Amino acid sequence: LTPSYFRLNSLEYGGYLPELDLDVLGSLKLVDCGDADVFKDVGRTFSEVEAEVGAMVDAGCIPIVLGGNAGPTTYPFLKAVAERAGGPTAILNLDVHGDNLPGRWEEDDPRTPRWAETWALRILALPAVDPARYHHFGLRGPKNDPGTLGRFIERGVEREHVYTYREIRRARQG
Repeated sequence: LTPSYFRLNSLEYGGYLPELDLDVLGSLKLVDCGDADVFKDVGRTFSEVEAEVGAMVDAGCIPIVLGGNAGPTTYPFLKAVAERAGGPTAILNLDVHGDNLPGRWEEDDPRTPRWAETWALRILALPAVDPARYHHFGLRGPKNDPGTLGRFIERGVEREHVYTYREIRRARQG
């Protein structure tokens, strides 16, 4: 339901940003392509999302996806974009969770999928994604296990590119 809530809440707002004296909607052409279909078969869901995002990129659009960062949203989105980028793809991830538990979605029990807990590690294995260009902002909290930072580093993410909430807070105070 998240995409529907985004749409419903966004109706309250226009496109003018007074702090920038910028009418965003006057400068950009935005199109709502609707929701991608989601199926009980996660492989089919991934294929559907990847195809829809790929079609947007092929049409010359810059896709923006709302609705969470779980596997059905992020992994196929990034796969479609990265494959068409023509070079290494950088990731800026704003998330309190590492979401980098080991494992592949094909190994998950369909009754308890771990998409939301494994997608970050999975995207770092995509051929067109450059782990040295992965930046993670806001890591914090007990949902992360002791191996979170190590798994990022093992995949090629630089430790300096994983910004914990504490580091961000210190930087804001400094």
